[in-house]
Amino acid sequence: TPQKAVVVEDVLGDVSGDGKVDNVDLVSFCRFLVKDVDFDANTLKKADISGDGVVDIADVALLKQYIMGDNVTGLN
Repeated sequence: TPQKAVVVEDVLGDVSGDGKVDNVDLVSFCRFLVKDVDFDANTLKKADISGDGVVDIADVALLKQYIMGDNVTGLN
């Protein structure tokens, strides 16, 4: 029998690409900001949580708020 491909939708904030937003993404964000890792174009789109066209500490702050249980526009 043919196997179905599993497709993980792009989720805002999910820079690890595992389909969920969690501490793994927070660590990846921080590593990006200190230039330890690079993000490709698709990951940059998912990382721009504030929607201002720039991936910066503001996006990390929103991600942290979401992980801690706060209501963050775009992530809920």
